[in-house]
Amino acid sequence: MDPSQWPELFHPFSSVQSLYVSKKLQPLIIPVLQELSEERDPVVLLALHSLFLEELHESGPAQEAVGAFVAARQLSGHSVDIHRWE
Repeated sequence: MDPSQWPELFHPFSSVQSLYVSKKLQPLIIPVLQELSEERDPVVLLALHSLFLEELHESGPAQEAVGAFVAARQLSGHSVDIHRWE
């Protein structure tokens, strides 16, 4: 699947409140979060409250993308909590 299609794939799951992303899928999902953080009017994963990321590193590009996603969500009034999933 082309990574640019992931945001479209998430549209039917707008009511998802918790999302678990395995370490294996993070290289595909993290860029989607980065793209979603750049949207002015978030509609994808709008109900998301908790994002669980398996073995998320304390720093690096993935953490930066997740941080940008969280900041964008807070600005839009739809905050999300990030959790490390061990």
